[in-house]
Amino acid sequence: MKTAILLGEYLPKNIYSQIERGEIPRPEYCYVADALSAEIISYDDMSKSDRLAVRAARRIADYTGLAAYAFLRRHDFDHFYFTGEDVSMRFAAMMAAALDFGRTTTLVHNAKHFTTKARLKLIPSKVWRHVICLCAEQERILVQECGIPSEKVHRLYNWVDDRFYSPEFMSCANSSSYAFSCGREARDYDTLERAARSTPLEIRVLGSGWAPHVGFQKHADVSGRGGLRVINGNLSYRDLRTAYGAAAFTITPLHPVSYAAGVTSIVEAMAMGKAIIASDTAGISDYLKPGISGIVVRPNDPVSLANAIQKLNDDPALRAAMGSHNRKWVEEEMSSRAYAAKVAAICGAS
Repeated sequence: MKTAILLGEYLPKNIYSQIERGEIPRPEYCYVADALSAEIISYDDMSKSDRLAVRAARRIADYTGLAAYAFLRRHDFDHFYFTGEDVSMRFAAMMAAALDFGRTTTLVHNAKHFTTKARLKLIPSKVWRHVICLCAEQERILVQECGIPSEKVHRLYNWVDDRFYSPEFMSCANSSSYAFSCGREARDYDTLERAARSTPLEIRVLGSGWAPHVGFQKHADVSGRGGLRVINGNLSYRDLRTAYGAAAFTITPLHPVSYAAGVTSIVEAMAMGKAIIASDTAGISDYLKPGISGIVVRPNDPVSLANAIQKLNDDPALRAAMGSHNRKWVEEEMSSRAYAAKVAAICGAS
């Protein structure tokens, strides 16, 4: 079976040499490409196309341009795997119009988003070969609210390159004098700021995020009041790894959302052998075992968050045990290699 992996982004310049030099983590789509013996197609390929239909579609959006490019090449492949719904929804609509069914697999991050949900309801489910999601709540939405047959929906853990994010790169163990929080999407840094006022522990915040369609986003509006120390700018991946490694534990304060916002920073910290404090959201509950992998607190509750921070700060043995559990759990279930193997098993099963 000849598979194309559709990547809704431009490949970073010199990505493979950067991976080889250990400067960046190896993306999960590289592992999936290896597992499926697939060809990666990105915005770079689409932008080089001289097809009039691709150029016209690209004027609407890069997402649409890549979908058109893939559609025009649909006879070159047996199967299409999409890393996100932004491109796959547009491609699936084209495939439905062409009555070309059962060759499209997509990862869906947020089926609750009104445009994604509307498209999933409108597109005939027989277009999909498989639909992959990253948490139980998204699985429920896909099946019960979007009408995707349950046998086509597969829930997998989010991935992390556990060879790049590894305790072997830590400069110090669980004796650090600060906690670390990073990320932008759905973050509730206001609650973290209020919680920080009642704890003596320094909390370092890198309130920026990364998304395929915009690259690195500027840091969120974090004032740095109380015990917060705001890190401005974008850290390199190596510097981010160092920040995780030198922290006593990490904190992911979230607004209540139905998708797995915050999961990237959580699994990266887990891979580094860190205990986690995170808000109890429907999208993140699959990734946290309360009292075992970390402490789960009510969203928008600075008192509960402050208590959790104090508890881990006062108990280095507890956070060491949690961190050890998390590293093992990542190696077993959440590595990029494990994710790719599961995708290959799913796509090769039918």
